[in-house]
Amino acid sequence: MVTDPKKATVLPGPASADQAGYEGYAVTLATSTGYVTKTETATDEAVGILCEEGSGAGASCSYAIAGEAYGHAGGNITSGDLVTAGSGGLITTTSKDNRAIGHALEDAVSGDLFRVQVAPQRLWA
Repeated sequence: MVTDPKKATVLPGPASADQAGYEGYAVTLATSTGYVTKTETATDEAVGILCEEGSGAGASCSYAIAGEAYGHAGGNITSGDLVTAGSGGLITTTSKDNRAIGHALEDAVSGDLFRVQVAPQRLWA
């Protein structure tokens, strides 16, 4: 688990597919089943960050919807940046008129595991 449950609100859910290796990635809920699935693009509506992976379709996993969690950086990130789900579920910076998943709590470069204050929100220009 890449999140301290004392610092985050974590929900359980069934995985839509094998989530192995995707802890720290942005997740969404599949509209047809409600299963937890890794986001694929910035337009996917991320609901949190995967904390504990499921080992197959329908397997139990957990995701942070609020509080402090660890995300996998998909680019250069500066502490305080608004962050969102980027390509393949990696966490990247965002700006107005997009959906943010939270704020970066520390600097990161692509591939780093970094702390995120998870607070999903819609940003308007």
